[in-house]
Amino acid sequence: MFSKQAWRLINKANPLVTEIMKAMYYPSKEFLNAELGMNPSYMWRSLLASQEAVSQGCRRKIGDGRDTFIWHIPWLPCEVNGFMTSPMHPELENSTVNGLISEDHNSWDLDIVHDLCNERDNKLIQQIPLPAISRMDSWYWLLDNKGKFTVRSCYRKIRGESGGLEGGFWKKMWSLQLPGKIVNFLWRACQNVLPTMAELVKKQVDVNMLCGWCMLHVEEAVHTLFTCSFARTLWTEEGLHEMTNVDAGMTVKDVLKREFIDGNREKWVKIGLLCWGLWTRRNMWIWEKKPMSVFGVRSMAMSLLQEWQQSQENAGKGNKGMQQRNRKWCKPPEGWVKINLDAACQNQIGEIGVACVARDDRGEFLRARSNRVHGSMQAREAEARSLKEALLWTHTWRKQKCIFELDSKLVVDAIHGDRGNSIFMLL
Repeated sequence: MFSKQAWRLINKANPLVTEIMKAMYYPSKEFLNAELGMNPSYMWRSLLASQEAVSQGCRRKIGDGRDTFIWHIPWLPCEVNGFMTSPMHPELENSTVNGLISEDHNSWDLDIVHDLCNERDNKLIQQIPLPAISRMDSWYWLLDNKGKFTVRSCYRKIRGESGGLEGGFWKKMWSLQLPGKIVNFLWRACQNVLPTMAELVKKQVDVNMLCGWCMLHVEEAVHTLFTCSFARTLWTEEGLHEMTNVDAGMTVKDVLKREFIDGNREKWVKIGLLCWGLWTRRNMWIWEKKPMSVFGVRSMAMSLLQEWQQSQENAGKGNKGMQQRNRKWCKPPEGWVKINLDAACQNQIGEIGVACVARDDRGEFLRARSNRVHGSMQAREAEARSLKEALLWTHTWRKQKCIFELDSKLVVDAIHGDRGNSIFMLL
């Protein structure tokens, strides 16, 4: 919760409290650069303990760029590091971002950006949209689609469950096409909360810590799933011998992260199935003394997967016809015009393609337009930019009774609901 109070200090949610704290603890700095000081109170120590966590997610939203230092404030849309990594010229130490914006304030001055920034910073800067109307710079929360700070997103960042390699691993795991109980099991194994003998002893349960099968090693999750003699036999026969290469101190999450680096989703599904099969076999042996062969573990796991896939297929058949009907293009009401639009990102060459087509209430083609826009953007920013381009284009030939249709729910929700505070909303 202290992270939330730190965020309020950064955003000056309570100007009086912010000014008092600033005068007492960081009179010549911002909170993100504040230090502990000579005589810190318990409250200040607690707030400063959350400084690193908050700095990982807070970013400066560029309006006119006059209040944001180029090198001293995190303003680049990168979850790993929001600061500039380009070498700082001594004479430009206190320069602000408005020096990188062209005179019309609607675009970046690419000549200056190319000369001043390295490749990484160059690409990130071009992903930042600039507002059509000049406004003051402000703070937003990078880890939320709406740019609003939440304790949940901050906690997930601290736990390593969002962004970077960690976030990519969790997304891959939760997106596995497996029954929910298997994915939940994998999550529990990664969090090291499986009730192995070693964990039970930690909870003051009087049990033998040794593995119930090999009776040679302490039963931990990584032993049961990867290094026990039975597990080694299973992985070897399945052509996944690398799963048994476990160094000292590695956890289940470490092993799975290593194997989930490549893009072979069939391999990920197989690994998840066999891990669940090994744990189920372990429980049957410990509590019922029922042995199971390697073939039995494989058959049990594959049978469960086939049954689940069949149930998913049957459930999908009932909705397939309705989904197809919903995807059919519909004519606008009488006297109205419908404009369909879309965008495509080509970040390799630093451009996005936008296109739109207009049809009348009879479905007859009226006119169309396509255009290339310079800049590297994420999908949602590109969709928002395509809507902006379509609005400007339509305004030149029709000013009323227009329906705009696009396939980005994020953009539609932002228009009809809470627009939030992220850089995406600048478009």
